[in-house]
Amino acid sequence: MAPAWLKARQTKYSAFAFLYIAVVVGVLVFANVFADRYNKSYDSTANKQFSLSEQTIKIVKGLKADTELTYFGSDFTEARDTLDRYASLSPKVHARYMDPDRKPQEARTHGMHALRCGRALSRRAGWAGILGP
Repeated sequence: MAPAWLKARQTKYSAFAFLYIAVVVGVLVFANVFADRYNKSYDSTANKQFSLSEQTIKIVKGLKADTELTYFGSDFTEARDTLDRYASLSPKVHARYMDPDRKPQEARTHGMHALRCGRALSRRAGWAGILGP
């Protein structure tokens, strides 16, 4: 026979509250893991200025070799948005950010100078090229 405290109304309501909170927390954890794994964004601007073109998406998804994109500049915010979109499209794309003022020797080895900041360097399978103006 069960003890009296297990039959009490307060115990029953506490158990339901605990179960309800556990279910809500479980659903939130599942939604967070799902949202992190399948990162989607929506560009509601009229001219889709924050979206990658279909051709770019096709090229990035079709990469067969690992590609490292290194951005040289001091302000990474704008470049980070774009390069992170590339990296989220394909596991073969890896983005790196380098400030040539902090690492001038490494920037010079890649042919970057102080006047040429704001550019990205792409490297893959023996090929390297400068992206940007």
